[in-house]
Amino acid sequence: MSSRIPLVAAMALCVGLLACNEYNFQGSLIEDIFFQEPASQVDILFVMDNSVSMEQEQNDVAENFEKFIANIEETNADWQIGIITTDMVDVTQRGRLQGEPTIITPDTPDYQDAFATNIRVGTDGYPIERGLSAALAAVTPPLTTHENEGFIRQDAMLAIIVVSDENDCSDNGVLIGDDQAACYQEADKLVPVPQFVTSLREAKVEPNMVTVSAIVELESDSGYASCGEASTGHRYIKVANMLGGITRSICGEYDDVMDEMGLSVAGIRSSFQLTRTPDVCSITATIDNVEVPRDDTKVNGWTYDKESNYIQFYGNAVPPRGSTITVTYSSGNGELDCEG
Repeated sequence: MSSRIPLVAAMALCVGLLACNEYNFQGSLIEDIFFQEPASQVDILFVMDNSVSMEQEQNDVAENFEKFIANIEETNADWQIGIITTDMVDVTQRGRLQGEPTIITPDTPDYQDAFATNIRVGTDGYPIERGLSAALAAVTPPLTTHENEGFIRQDAMLAIIVVSDENDCSDNGVLIGDDQAACYQEADKLVPVPQFVTSLREAKVEPNMVTVSAIVELESDSGYASCGEASTGHRYIKVANMLGGITRSICGEYDDVMDEMGLSVAGIRSSFQLTRTPDVCSITATIDNVEVPRDDTKVNGWTYDKESNYIQFYGNAVPPRGSTITVTYSSGNGELDCEG
């Protein structure tokens, strides 16, 4: 790889992507440049948990769909929506698009009502949720050439949104029996998250054309509402961090949650993966040449996540449409402590 991608070439690569970047090396400094571009085409896959505890959350998503889709329509994007469940046991599910019609588009009569009906997938699904396996099955062969044919378009962004009150238990049949506790007690037997990330990226010609977001139980220190009874969706959160999506609390105010999800799908990304591991203390982030402060309270500013190597923007610091995000830093070990 050359040390610099020319700006014209980089902009050409941006066509059809939510965001893309070019890389400059200035002496010992690294400069990552990202462009916040709205999607022109987007295929949206909702992965809805259909276990016994999910009736209220299905209703919340249905009742706030209008805020979600308004942000996407504002960009004049060519969108379509499919819905699957987390059930990988029922032969009528296992990544198969649910409802009628199975693919909702702007041309679907009363598409808001169609979505509200389809997203209410019921609560009698298999109690061990395998949302990541279901999502991967939905967007890859053989389903994309059979039951789900027409949902994945070659030039469209793919935005996956998981809604679940349990962690993912995608095990490829390794765990024996129906004991949900095994998902936690034998977590080392689950399919590794990076394997899903790699496979999902391979579903598109450009890895940046795939994002995963999650409405799940978040960590108690996330700054968002905690359910108390739901299990933290660690695996969904990790995939979202690695694929540039956003995570929001399943216990949150759904008018806000769906509004933010719509912005993200429309091309308003809040997190960007750096090309090198940084010396965090050296990071300078600007949006259209205006510096944005680091804010570990996650209110209005940016933070850095060492595990995923992403810089995440919050609040009024989230880059708007059409903006240029520049992150300059020295190479380092990714440690967050800047004292001393």
